[in-house]
Parts: sequence; C-alpha cells; structure tokens
Amino acid sequence: MEYVPIWERDILDEGMQQGMQQGMQQGVQQGIEKGANKEKLRTAKLMLEDGLPIETIAKYTGLPVDQIKKLKKKQQPH
Repeated sequence: MEYVPIWERDILDEGMQQGMQQGMQQGVQQGIEKGANKEKLRTAKLMLEDGLPIETIAKYTGLPVDQIKKLKKKQQPH
C-alpha cells in the first residue's frame, strides 16, 4: 500500500468533488436544453396543425426552417 500525504489526499478529494459537481451541472444544463427543444418541437407541431407559415413558426420557436419542413412532412398523411 502506497503512502499518500494527507495534504495530497485532500487536494485529490477536492479535485474529484469539483469534477463531480461540474459533471452534474453539465448534466442538468443538457437536460434543460433537451426539455426546451422538446417544447419548441411540440409548439411547432401545433402551429403547423393550425396552418401557420413555416417562416412564422421558425420566427417564434427559434427552430431552423429545415427542421420545421421535416416536421411538416412527417405530419402529412402518406
């Protein structure tokens, strides 16, 4: 078993705690962004159902026009 001075162990523990905290914060942020994007898509689908122009939907949801066009294609009956 290798001896590690207390001060070195404390530094390692602190670094590990900081790393874990940063990882959790990134995970929370990604979850928030994913949820916001999901809500934008839901809103865009509803706007398409109401017949609003793609450009208007893009303006109010912040979604790219190409993505809205894909949503529209998926909603059209085959």
